Amino acid sequence: PSADRAERARRDPAVGALGAAGVTLILLADAGAIGSLPTAIAVPALIVAGAASRSVPVLGARSVRHGEAGLGGWWRDCVRSIDVVVCLATVGLIALASRNVVHVAAAGAGLGAGMVILLLLERRFGVVTGDSHGAAIEGAFLVALIVEVAA
Repeated sequence: PSADRAERARRDPAVGALGAAGVTLILLADAGAIGSLPTAIAVPALIVAGAASRSVPVLGARSVRHGEAGLGGWWRDCVRSIDVVVCLATVGLIALASRNVVHVAAAGAGLGAGMVILLLLERRFGVVTGDSHGAAIEGAFLVALIVEVAA
């Protein structure tokens, strides 16, 4: 499909069967990963995964192309370089404060996965949007949880 057709589909407010299936699958995967976390590390793991995943849009604002209209363009204009530095420092401090190398690895894996998702979406559509950031957040959160569970 062309980028133009993809943009029309993205603007359509109807979720569609594929969108609903995607949301359902990621929520089920999140629930499975959270349920598999050992009780002793569940809270710190969720904090690290949440911090890392919610940092992806901040990093992405300065490193990928955004559309001019919509939340993606607005977000790009709002985020400054200092915001990226503060965000990365905060995630690093949260992960290091846990005193657990697995949390540090999970934060790094989540950030990396989220950025890969944004780069792939940018490559596919030419720009990223607010929806792209949402997808990257969810992917980063899941990857961070999977690292926690696997360790």
